This record gives sequence, C-alpha cells and structure tokens, in this order.
Amino acid sequence: MSTRPRRRLNRASVIVGALMALAAVCPSAHAMSGTHAFPVSTFDTSASTVVFEFNAGFGGQYRLLTAGHSANFTSTTGNHSAQFGMHYLNLTAPVDIGTGTKDNLVAHGLSGTIISLHSIPFRGRHENGLPKLALAIFYGVAPAAVFSLSYNYISLPVVLGLGLPITPHKVISITPWLEASPSVNFDTIIKKYNPESVNWNDSVTVDPTTGEVTGVDLDPNMVSDIIQESVEIDISGGMTLRGGLNIAIHIGRVDLQLSGAAANIGPGFGRTAVFYGGVQLVYAWDHPPPTVLPVEKRLMYESCEDVEKRFQRCPAYQKLLDQANPPCPDGAQRAFGKCPVPATTQALPATPAPLVSPPQTKADLADPRVGGEPAAPPLPAATESKPCTSEADCGTGAHCVNGTCG
Repeated sequence: MSTRPRRRLNRASVIVGALMALAAVCPSAHAMSGTHAFPVSTFDTSASTVVFEFNAGFGGQYRLLTAGHSANFTSTTGNHSAQFGMHYLNLTAPVDIGTGTKDNLVAHGLSGTIISLHSIPFRGRHENGLPKLALAIFYGVAPAAVFSLSYNYISLPVVLGLGLPITPHKVISITPWLEASPSVNFDTIIKKYNPESVNWNDSVTVDPTTGEVTGVDLDPNMVSDIIQESVEIDISGGMTLRGGLNIAIHIGRVDLQLSGAAANIGPGFGRTAVFYGGVQLVYAWDHPPPTVLPVEKRLMYESCEDVEKRFQRCPAYQKLLDQANPPCPDGAQRAFGKCPVPATTQALPATPAPLVSPPQTKADLADPRVGGEPAAPPLPAATESKPCTSEADCGTGAHCVNGTCG
C-alpha cells in the first residue's frame, strides 16, 4: 500500500472515530432561549456614554453570568441612542449527555448587542438634560453563541421592549422596563452511528497468516455518508420574556446603576424562571447636546467659532446684515461691503480774467489788480508845532519836547 493512500485513509479513520466518540457523549437538541446579554445598558439618551457591566442570574439548575462593555452614541436631539455591546457569557445548565439524566454542564460564550433606543420625553427636563418622565422604546438584535465540548449552539433573538424612565430629581432615575425576545436557535446534533450498516470487509485488509489488520481503505464516499448520517443541524424557535427595574445615581459625568430583573430560560419557550442582579458603571464621554439643556446653558460647551457658525444660519443674522447694510441706491451692488459712489456732474472752475496792460505809472505799480505791489500805508500827518507846557497841550500822538509839541 502506498504512503499517500495510507495518510488519506488514516485521516478518514480519525474523522469516523471522532464522530463515534462525540456521539457517545453528546445529547440531543439543547439550544437554550434567553441566554443572550441584557440589550439596553442605560436608558439615558441625553449624552454619549460607555458602560461597563456585570450581571448574575440564578434559577433552578440554571446559572448565567454576563460581563461586558457597551458604547452608546446619542443624537443631537438627545432623544435617540445607538448602543453596541460585546459580552462574555458563563452558562450552567442541566443537559442530558446521553445517560438518561440531566447533569449540570458549564459552557462559555459571547453575546453581541445592537440596539436602537428612542426616548419620548414628557413634563420637561432637569438642568442636566435628563427628562423628568419619558417613554423609552428599544429594538434590535442580541445574538449569542455558546460552546463547550458537548454543548454548542447559536441563538439569534430579536429584541423588542419598552421602558419608563422616571427622574424625580436630577441625581436619581428609576426605570421599570419589559422585554420580549423571539429567537431562532441553531443546534448541532451528533447522532450515534450504527457501524453494522457498513460492509467493512471491503474496507479492511487482514493478513491471512496472522489474522491482523494490515490496512484500512475507506472510500471517500463512505466517509461523506457517515458524516451526513451522524451530524444534523437542528433549527428551533423560542420566546423569552424579561422584566426589571434599574436605579441610576447621577454624579456629574459618571452614573452608578443597579439593576434587577426576572426572566425565563431554557429550550424552546423556556419554563424555568431566573432572577438577575447587576451593577453598571456609566461614563459620559461627551457633553449633552445643547437642545436638552436650559436656554441659559445651551452655549456652555460651545466654542465661539461654533456659536458664530450656528448664528449665521439663523434668520436673525440675515436681518442684522440687512439693517447694517441697507440696499444701495438704484439697486447697485456692493463692492467689498460698500456701495459704489454715484457719478456726479461738477461745474468747471471759472476762467480767470485776463491781466490788464503792464503798469505804466506809479499808481499802477501800487495797484494789485494790475500786478503791482500793494501800496504802503500812508504815513501819519505831521503834527503842527506849537508851544506847550505838558503832554496834554499837544493832543493825541504828540509829545511836548523842549516846550514845543512835536
């Protein structure tokens, strides 16, 4: 027998042997409904947040522990939140592994959550943006995959729910909620294979002298038939209900949330009640949108540039521009913010009168109209000499000198 066929045949033998071993320990269909993580991490839609959470549920022989992280993004209206989460699952459930009795098996898994949360506020808001009373509507998906050696399935629930956030004071919120989760479950079933249904004489080579098996020659078609008969994908539906109460303490940008819930769990529609308790740490990594804040605080977290750009989109801004820049006369367009100066007709300066003939006499030379120099002021007339004894005898402008006015 060649080396290549022997390697191929050994692999086929391993596949068949593994299937037979799993068939001995694997139970029938055991997909569990209600094992997905809690879909809504916080009912606060007034700010974008990150949430770290832990929940523990116990009921009957079931135990479900979840730990995860969610990133939530709020809209500019403060009334809608898109929430995305990833969670670790630790499930203990009673499963029949083929012995006729149900034993508690531990399985691990992952659950993702994609949720759209809408909040309809009533009765106004507190100064931190939280509505005093609101109706919360949430929907989305929360797929879960659980794995162990003999305990593997995938559950695809669709989440629908309502909540009623009540915030009597800005530092505390109380939210009762209800969730319904119809699901489709995919379970891998490994059935026991009857080896007597195959004619092994055509596949096994025996040494006629010693009676020992010297080779196994499994036909590929035979291996395919064995796998198809041994492995089956079971698809089932289920439905679970959950209801609970969340209490959140708001401390600045950090919230501490305590939660409690009751739910059903199990195959199909799950008849076992499980009670949960959990804690969540919520951190607001972004400021609340201005629309949820009081008027006097709406510009608190806005930069001057953002305020200016927002104001430029308001009708009041255009009104101010019109008042500061009235229309130009005659419908002219402004250039660089100014109206053009209208063209005006100005009178030309009068032509100066021609100069007279050159001056010929001394009087003409003294006349500025004919280009001469201005005449000197006339000298004061000489005062008539007369005898005097004092200044009073001479009159104004004269002096008495040596007995004579001069």
